[in-house]
Amino acid sequence: MVRNGNMPGAFVVGEAPFKVIVNFHGGGWQAGNKQSATCAAVQWATYQGYAVVNVGYRLSDEAKWPAQIYDAKAAIRFVRSNAKQYRLDADKIVVWGNSAGGHLAEMLAATNNNPKMEDLSMGNPMTSSAVQGVVAWYGVADITSLAKLGALSGDKLMGYTIKGNEEKAKVASPIEYVNKDFPPILLVHGTNDQVVPFTQSIKMAEEVNAATGKEQAKVKLFINGSHGDAVIKTVENVADNLYFVDGILFPDGRNTFRSSHYEPIRLTE
Repeated sequence: MVRNGNMPGAFVVGEAPFKVIVNFHGGGWQAGNKQSATCAAVQWATYQGYAVVNVGYRLSDEAKWPAQIYDAKAAIRFVRSNAKQYRLDADKIVVWGNSAGGHLAEMLAATNNNPKMEDLSMGNPMTSSAVQGVVAWYGVADITSLAKLGALSGDKLMGYTIKGNEEKAKVASPIEYVNKDFPPILLVHGTNDQVVPFTQSIKMAEEVNAATGKEQAKVKLFINGSHGDAVIKTVENVADNLYFVDGILFPDGRNTFRSSHYEPIRLTE
């Protein structure tokens, strides 16, 4: 077991250089931070041979879209540029996120190698921000079709009312950027989500698989699960999702550090 004191919160089991999951918190783009409780469940990956890097981004009261995707891509460039210092294997990176964080994770994948979607003046301009896989928990694929409870957050992110301006707002919808090179993605959603309709994840998977011509996207539904439902944040689901990540980051999908050992996640005030 190794503790990396140079990276706050990093506590991993395995051998350096560690495979990397970059995690984005939820909060409707208007709340939360990289230490939010919404990030807690993903930390179980550190007991399965991974390093988890939690990322913050500007919230909607500080900056409007596309500041958030600029921040996300800058974070990927930073991780990759500083991988040696933090003993990381960042050749391939999987991004994970819930709700608004899931939106950013999906958007990162959808805009791989799209220079219009990043601000290179934010650092490490010669380093790739491309990601090689995604796990999105109840993520926003289409900002123009949020449920009533989520629509206000979308309006705050864009800086205008989306209803009536759907064409304009499509610029912030990952589903609009799906292409033939889209990386593997696992979309996890509850069917009773009153914030982000679960049909968004289904449609996203359909678009990805049609564009790539293969089963690049997989959907895992929790019947009657709500937005942020505790059943999605269980050890059992995280362990299952990590098999998907293993297949992307480990040769032949064989993660020799996988075990049944998961320490309880302790939250602080």
